[in-house]
Amino acid sequence: MALVVEGIVILASILAAFLLEGWRTDQELARDLTQELESVYRELERNRDLVYAELSVLDRLASSAAALLVELHANPEAAMVQATDTIALLATVWAPTFDPSLGAVDALISSGRLAQLPNARLRQGLAGLRDQFQDAREEQVNAIAIRDNLLFPLTRDRLDYRAFRVILDKLAESGSAGAQSQESMAVRSFPSLGKVDYPNGPSIRSTLEFRRMIYLTVQDELSQLHVFLDDLISDLEDELANR
Repeated sequence: MALVVEGIVILASILAAFLLEGWRTDQELARDLTQELESVYRELERNRDLVYAELSVLDRLASSAAALLVELHANPEAAMVQATDTIALLATVWAPTFDPSLGAVDALISSGRLAQLPNARLRQGLAGLRDQFQDAREEQVNAIAIRDNLLFPLTRDRLDYRAFRVILDKLAESGSAGAQSQESMAVRSFPSLGKVDYPNGPSIRSTLEFRRMIYLTVQDELSQLHVFLDDLISDLEDELANR
Protein backbone atom coordinates (compact mmCIF):
# COMPACT_ATOMS: atom_id res chain seq x y z
CA MET A 1 0.00 0.00 0.00
CA ALA A 2 2.81 2.35 0.88
CA LEU A 3 4.44 1.63 -2.47
CA VAL A 4 1.19 2.43 -4.27
CA VAL A 5 0.84 5.73 -2.42
CA GLU A 6 4.47 6.56 -3.11
CA GLY A 7 3.95 5.77 -6.79
CA ILE A 8 0.89 7.99 -6.93
CA VAL A 9 2.81 10.83 -5.28
CA ILE A 10 5.70 10.45 -7.73
CA LEU A 11 3.30 10.37 -10.68
CA ALA A 12 1.45 13.40 -9.37
CA SER A 13 4.73 15.25 -8.94
CA ILE A 14 5.75 14.44 -12.51
CA LEU A 15 2.39 15.57 -13.86
CA ALA A 16 2.57 18.76 -11.79
CA ALA A 17 6.05 19.46 -13.13
CA PHE A 18 4.82 19.00 -16.71
CA LEU A 19 1.85 21.25 -16.08
CA LEU A 20 4.03 23.90 -14.46
CA GLU A 21 6.50 23.78 -17.34
CA GLY A 22 3.65 24.05 -19.82
CA TRP A 23 2.22 27.01 -17.92
CA ARG A 24 5.60 28.76 -17.93
CA THR A 25 5.97 28.14 -21.66
CA ASP A 26 2.50 29.52 -22.32
CA GLN A 27 3.32 32.60 -20.24
CA GLU A 28 6.55 33.19 -22.15
CA LEU A 29 4.79 32.80 -25.49
CA ALA A 30 2.05 35.18 -24.41
CA ARG A 31 4.65 37.71 -23.25
CA ASP A 32 6.55 37.42 -26.54
CA LEU A 33 3.34 37.93 -28.51
CA THR A 34 2.46 40.99 -26.43
CA GLN A 35 5.86 42.52 -27.10
CA GLU A 36 5.48 41.87 -30.83
CA LEU A 37 2.02 43.44 -30.83
CA GLU A 38 3.34 46.51 -29.03
CA SER A 39 6.00 46.88 -31.75
CA VAL A 40 3.33 46.49 -34.43
CA TYR A 41 1.20 49.11 -32.67
CA ARG A 42 4.02 51.67 -32.69
CA GLU A 43 4.76 50.87 -36.32
CA LEU A 44 1.12 51.32 -37.36
CA GLU A 45 0.94 54.68 -35.59
CA ARG A 46 4.10 55.80 -37.37
CA ASN A 47 2.78 54.69 -40.74
CA ARG A 48 -0.51 56.47 -40.11
CA ASP A 49 1.42 59.70 -39.52
CA LEU A 50 3.33 59.13 -42.77
CA VAL A 51 0.11 58.50 -44.69
CA TYR A 52 -1.30 61.77 -43.37
CA ALA A 53 1.83 63.65 -44.47
CA GLU A 54 1.71 61.91 -47.85
CA LEU A 55 -1.88 63.00 -48.36
CA SER A 56 -0.85 66.62 -47.75
CA VAL A 57 1.96 66.29 -50.28
CA LEU A 58 -0.29 64.73 -52.89
CA ASP A 59 -2.78 67.55 -52.42
CA ARG A 60 -0.01 70.08 -53.13
CA LEU A 61 1.11 68.18 -56.22
CA ALA A 62 -2.38 67.83 -57.64
CA SER A 63 -3.24 71.46 -56.84
CA SER A 64 -0.03 72.71 -58.45
CA ALA A 65 -0.71 70.69 -61.59
CA ALA A 66 -4.25 72.07 -61.72
CA ALA A 67 -2.98 75.66 -61.31
CA LEU A 68 -0.39 75.18 -64.05
CA LEU A 69 -2.98 73.67 -66.38
CA VAL A 70 -5.25 76.68 -65.84
CA GLU A 71 -2.44 78.94 -67.08
CA LEU A 72 -1.69 76.71 -70.06
CA HIS A 73 -5.33 76.32 -71.09
CA ALA A 74 -5.85 80.08 -70.78
CA ASN A 75 -3.36 80.58 -73.62
CA PRO A 76 -3.71 77.38 -75.70
CA GLU A 77 -2.01 78.83 -78.79
CA ALA A 78 0.98 80.26 -76.90
CA ALA A 79 4.20 78.28 -77.28
CA MET A 80 5.41 79.45 -73.85
CA VAL A 81 3.53 80.62 -70.76
CA GLN A 82 4.81 82.42 -67.66
CA ALA A 83 4.31 80.24 -64.59
CA THR A 84 5.34 80.50 -60.94
CA ASP A 85 8.51 78.48 -60.52
CA THR A 86 7.36 76.54 -57.45
CA ILE A 87 4.09 75.55 -59.13
CA ALA A 88 6.00 74.41 -62.20
CA LEU A 89 8.43 72.47 -60.03
CA LEU A 90 5.73 70.63 -58.11
CA ALA A 91 3.69 69.89 -61.23
CA THR A 92 6.64 68.77 -63.32
CA VAL A 93 9.53 67.45 -61.25
CA TRP A 94 8.55 66.43 -57.76
CA ALA A 95 7.53 62.77 -57.58
CA PRO A 96 7.55 61.28 -54.07
CA THR A 97 7.14 57.61 -53.29
CA PHE A 98 5.65 56.30 -50.08
CA ASP A 99 8.00 54.04 -48.09
CA PRO A 100 6.24 52.67 -45.00
CA SER A 101 7.98 50.57 -42.37
CA LEU A 102 6.46 47.10 -42.09
CA GLY A 103 9.25 45.23 -40.33
CA ALA A 104 7.26 44.57 -37.14
CA VAL A 105 4.22 43.37 -39.10
CA ASP A 106 6.38 41.09 -41.25
CA ALA A 107 8.10 39.70 -38.13
CA LEU A 108 4.73 38.90 -36.54
CA ILE A 109 3.58 37.11 -39.67
CA SER A 110 6.82 35.14 -40.15
CA SER A 111 6.82 34.06 -36.48
CA GLY A 112 3.48 32.32 -36.97
CA ARG A 113 1.98 34.15 -34.00
CA LEU A 114 -0.48 36.14 -36.10
CA ALA A 115 -2.78 33.12 -36.10
CA GLN A 116 -3.02 33.35 -32.30
CA LEU A 117 -4.98 36.60 -32.43
CA PRO A 118 -8.67 35.97 -31.74
CA ASN A 119 -9.86 39.01 -33.74
CA ALA A 120 -10.30 37.80 -37.33
CA ARG A 121 -10.51 41.33 -38.75
CA LEU A 122 -7.22 42.22 -37.08
CA ARG A 123 -5.54 39.06 -38.41
CA GLN A 124 -6.76 39.65 -41.95
CA GLY A 125 -5.94 43.36 -41.84
CA LEU A 126 -2.34 42.84 -40.74
CA ALA A 127 -1.85 40.01 -43.23
CA GLY A 128 -3.00 42.16 -46.16
CA LEU A 129 -1.45 45.47 -45.09
CA ARG A 130 1.65 45.23 -47.29
CA ASP A 131 -0.48 44.67 -50.39
CA GLN A 132 -2.54 47.78 -49.66
CA PHE A 133 0.58 49.91 -49.31
CA GLN A 134 2.00 48.37 -52.46
CA ASP A 135 -1.05 49.34 -54.52
CA ALA A 136 -0.57 53.03 -53.66
CA ARG A 137 3.17 52.84 -54.26
CA GLU A 138 2.68 51.32 -57.72
CA GLU A 139 0.56 54.29 -58.75
CA GLN A 140 3.30 56.66 -57.60
CA VAL A 141 5.86 54.69 -59.60
CA ASN A 142 3.58 55.16 -62.62
CA ALA A 143 3.62 58.92 -62.01
CA ILE A 144 7.43 58.86 -62.00
CA ALA A 145 7.43 56.93 -65.27
CA ILE A 146 5.13 59.51 -66.84
CA ARG A 147 7.48 62.29 -65.74
CA ASP A 148 10.61 60.55 -67.00
CA ASN A 149 9.30 58.94 -70.18
CA LEU A 150 6.65 61.41 -71.37
CA LEU A 151 6.82 64.81 -69.69
CA PHE A 152 10.60 65.27 -69.62
CA PRO A 153 11.07 64.55 -73.36
CA LEU A 154 8.35 67.12 -74.12
CA THR A 155 9.89 69.87 -71.96
CA ARG A 156 13.65 69.27 -71.69
CA ASP A 157 14.61 71.37 -74.72
CA ARG A 158 12.27 74.23 -73.87
CA LEU A 159 12.19 74.44 -70.07
CA ASP A 160 15.14 75.73 -68.04
CA TYR A 161 15.42 73.15 -65.26
CA ARG A 162 18.22 75.10 -63.56
CA ALA A 163 15.61 77.27 -61.82
CA PHE A 164 14.25 74.17 -60.14
CA ARG A 165 17.71 73.10 -59.05
CA VAL A 166 18.16 76.35 -57.13
CA ILE A 167 14.86 75.84 -55.30
CA LEU A 168 15.71 72.23 -54.46
CA ASP A 169 19.13 73.25 -53.16
CA LYS A 170 17.53 75.81 -50.86
CA LEU A 171 15.12 73.17 -49.59
CA ALA A 172 17.98 70.76 -48.93
CA GLU A 173 19.80 73.40 -46.89
CA SER A 174 16.80 73.78 -44.58
CA GLY A 175 15.84 70.12 -44.41
CA SER A 176 14.65 68.47 -41.21
CA ALA A 177 16.94 65.76 -39.89
CA GLY A 178 15.27 62.40 -39.28
CA ALA A 179 12.12 63.25 -41.22
CA GLN A 180 11.04 61.75 -44.50
CA SER A 181 10.81 64.20 -47.38
CA GLN A 182 7.02 63.99 -47.35
CA GLU A 183 6.86 65.04 -43.71
CA SER A 184 9.08 68.04 -44.36
CA MET A 185 7.28 68.98 -47.54
CA ALA A 186 3.85 68.72 -45.91
CA VAL A 187 4.58 71.61 -43.55
CA ARG A 188 7.17 73.71 -45.40
CA SER A 189 6.76 76.31 -48.12
CA PHE A 190 8.90 76.16 -51.24
CA PRO A 191 11.06 79.26 -51.79
CA SER A 192 9.82 80.97 -54.94
CA LEU A 193 12.31 82.91 -57.03
CA GLY A 194 9.78 84.23 -59.54
CA LYS A 195 8.44 83.09 -62.87
CA VAL A 196 9.68 80.59 -65.45
CA ASP A 197 8.86 80.23 -69.13
CA TYR A 198 6.88 77.01 -69.33
CA PRO A 199 6.34 75.24 -72.67
CA ASN A 200 2.76 74.82 -73.83
CA GLY A 201 0.97 72.49 -76.21
CA PRO A 202 -1.71 69.76 -76.34
CA SER A 203 0.73 66.93 -75.56
CA ILE A 204 2.16 68.73 -72.53
CA ARG A 205 -1.27 69.61 -71.20
CA SER A 206 -2.54 66.05 -71.66
CA THR A 207 0.52 64.58 -69.95
CA LEU A 208 0.24 66.94 -66.99
CA GLU A 209 -3.45 66.10 -66.66
CA PHE A 210 -2.75 62.37 -66.83
CA ARG A 211 -0.13 62.68 -64.09
CA ARG A 212 -2.48 64.78 -61.97
CA MET A 213 -5.19 62.11 -62.29
CA ILE A 214 -2.79 59.48 -61.01
CA TYR A 215 -2.04 61.56 -57.93
CA LEU A 216 -5.75 62.02 -57.32
CA THR A 217 -6.12 58.25 -57.51
CA VAL A 218 -3.30 57.78 -54.98
CA GLN A 219 -4.98 60.35 -52.73
CA ASP A 220 -8.17 58.31 -52.78
CA GLU A 221 -6.30 55.06 -52.07
CA LEU A 222 -4.33 56.56 -49.19
CA SER A 223 -7.44 58.19 -47.71
CA GLN A 224 -9.04 54.76 -47.54
CA LEU A 225 -5.81 53.32 -46.17
CA HIS A 226 -5.76 55.98 -43.44
CA VAL A 227 -9.22 54.85 -42.29
CA PHE A 228 -8.08 51.24 -42.52
CA LEU A 229 -5.08 51.99 -40.28
CA ASP A 230 -7.37 53.74 -37.80
CA ASP A 231 -9.46 50.56 -37.54
CA LEU A 232 -6.39 48.34 -37.21
CA ILE A 233 -4.94 50.51 -34.46
CA SER A 234 -8.27 50.51 -32.62
CA ASP A 235 -8.54 46.71 -32.84
CA LEU A 236 -4.94 46.36 -31.70
CA GLU A 237 -5.56 48.66 -28.73
CA ASP A 238 -8.44 46.39 -27.66
CA GLU A 239 -6.26 43.30 -28.09
CA LEU A 240 -3.46 44.76 -25.97
CA ALA A 241 -5.89 45.96 -23.30
CA ASN A 242 -7.20 42.41 -22.87
CA ARG A 243 -3.80 40.77 -22.52
